Amino acid sequence: MSADSQSRFGLGFGCVMEQLPWVQRSPAMREKVSQNGERRFRVVEFAAAFREPNWCTEGHVGYVLAGEIDVLVDGQTVTYRKRDVIDLPPGTRHRRNATIETTTLFLFETSREIA
Repeated sequence: MSADSQSRFGLGFGCVMEQLPWVQRSPAMREKVSQNGERRFRVVEFAAAFREPNWCTEGHVGYVLAGEIDVLVDGQTVTYRKRDVIDLPPGTRHRRNATIETTTLFLFETSREIA
């Protein structure tokens, strides 16, 4: 696969994600999204000022590219730091509690999680 291509079998992450525009979802959260069939890839950036208004029960699998973030997961605080893997199965009640510094996540989702 060439570095600038996206196919059924892979994603030229650097090139594809760099070309996508940032979409501002709230004053303190923005994302880039790439859809590949039933899979969605997101780079999400949370600023320290971001406030999570509701609990989430969608599944999230991802990787912390930069920063540090605290997430309330089933009543306990879990801290994710740069190079940590996030694995929150569908149905797990969670929400962002605090962002210590601007944090960037790379998330993988499937259409079953997106619905």
